[in-house]
Amino acid sequence: MRGKLITIEGIDGAGKTTQVLRLEQWLESTDERHLITRQPAGTTFGYAVSKLIQHPVHELTPMAELLLFAADRAQHVGTLIDGTLNEGRLVVCDRYTDSTIAYQGYGRGIDLGVIEQLNQLATGGLKPDATIWLEIPPDVAMDRIAERGEADSFDGESLEFWERVHAGYRALADAEPGRVWVVDATQSENRVFRDVLSIVWEVLKR
Repeated sequence: MRGKLITIEGIDGAGKTTQVLRLEQWLESTDERHLITRQPAGTTFGYAVSKLIQHPVHELTPMAELLLFAADRAQHVGTLIDGTLNEGRLVVCDRYTDSTIAYQGYGRGIDLGVIEQLNQLATGGLKPDATIWLEIPPDVAMDRIAERGEADSFDGESLEFWERVHAGYRALADAEPGRVWVVDATQSENRVFRDVLSIVWEVLKR
């Protein structure tokens, strides 16, 4: 039996990294065969892409940024995710195609039709069985980012940018309510994890 793909999405500051780590710890305590990965940086090539994108010397155009993420995704799916699913294992991926739609589409303003074609090419049509969107107001997320004090390639963006990205995630959730599960990320860390875990259980039972 082919495994299931669950993706975790959300704007920076939503708490994705924390929740993915907690989910990984929980899965390690069970008999569920699984893989925890992320985009970019889920492969050696992806790690190189992430460093290239984050390097302050490189002032990437929106299209160059998009193409780098697409190349990483093609490598990630082709060399890791697809094979793991064929082994019947659960794959939990921190960011996937929805991130590209929200960030490069709604955030950067690249044509959504172009992004859809690239996502299709990069993934071979592989879609998540479920996506967990950690939803948080952009102004709250920005406060968290400021407190964190760790900059990455998107942390210097304006509130307007984050509002556009948030709107992109909202549009995806509204368009595909059967796939995208919305979790209130302003709750305590424990309550967010409770909600995430209940969704994972529901998907695994299908």
